[in-house]
Amino acid sequence: MNKALAWLSTDAGREFCKYTVGAVSACAYCVVYFPHTFCIKQYKQFVQMYNEGQEVPVSEKLKKQFSEVLSDLKVMKLESKLIKPFMVTGFDLYRMGSTFSRLGSYIGLPINFEYTDPALIETSRILIKQEPVSWSQPAAKSLLESLVLSENAQKYGIAREVLRLQTNEVVATSICAPLTIIATYEACKKINNRFNLHQGPRSLRVILYLVTGSFVASLWLTVKDFITIRIEKDCDQTIAELGPEYVHGGLEFYDKMMKRNMALRTLLGEEGKKVFTVNGNEQFFIRQKRLPLFIRKEFFEKKLQELEATALQNWESHLDFQA
Repeated sequence: MNKALAWLSTDAGREFCKYTVGAVSACAYCVVYFPHTFCIKQYKQFVQMYNEGQEVPVSEKLKKQFSEVLSDLKVMKLESKLIKPFMVTGFDLYRMGSTFSRLGSYIGLPINFEYTDPALIETSRILIKQEPVSWSQPAAKSLLESLVLSENAQKYGIAREVLRLQTNEVVATSICAPLTIIATYEACKKINNRFNLHQGPRSLRVILYLVTGSFVASLWLTVKDFITIRIEKDCDQTIAELGPEYVHGGLEFYDKMMKRNMALRTLLGEEGKKVFTVNGNEQFFIRQKRLPLFIRKEFFEKKLQELEATALQNWESHLDFQA
């Protein structure tokens, strides 16, 4: 073992490390990029909703709704053919692929988009931690109510995912991983050469690799989270400009999501307290992976207030004109 480690400090060993880093970087890129491109159909099958071994089809109602959203967003005909809906497992929207890829993209629609009344939900199919739920609990009833979304809220959710597919997010995320590996390798190599650490104790080099790797990884995650939050803000701004129905839809979407999270916080017990706050926001350790739900909800509340103020002003102007 010591001989192998010592060999890595030789010229041949360093050359081996260089090619190994290149290979690992390429693999890291492929692991992130391939599921959204060349392996997208297999990826879709993995999260697809099934019933008795058969894929659950998208209803005509949801297909019509999906087409309306694409029309409202003024998605070009050629591009719209690259975005296809499917029914996904769970109660969250899902997306994969990119409109920049000729292999297309998919948006997963959750089964609760078919729900119209909490009383009509087939509760026997809903499990929490793989166990049946006692639906007499107040939290369980709140969960059912939060799963029913209006058409406006559903259209907002679809529009949000379509806009995310129209970004270069997949490519950016794919490139970040190999860049982190290469940056760590290059930084360590330069520091080793600058201070001649190859002649020093191995423990010192190990500390260098750990510190440098941690710093670069932290920097990457910070940039990645910043890009995600920036994209989410831009998406909400674009959707709010589509009209009052989308503003109402966005407000309801996040209001229901926060209520769902509050219900799950209770139903999941101690695990729920680690995942969600008392108000239904998502909890993250150190990082802020996404724009907080309450901020997105507040954004649409303010937009709604602006619309109402504008409508009132127009109405008053109309009365003054008649007078």
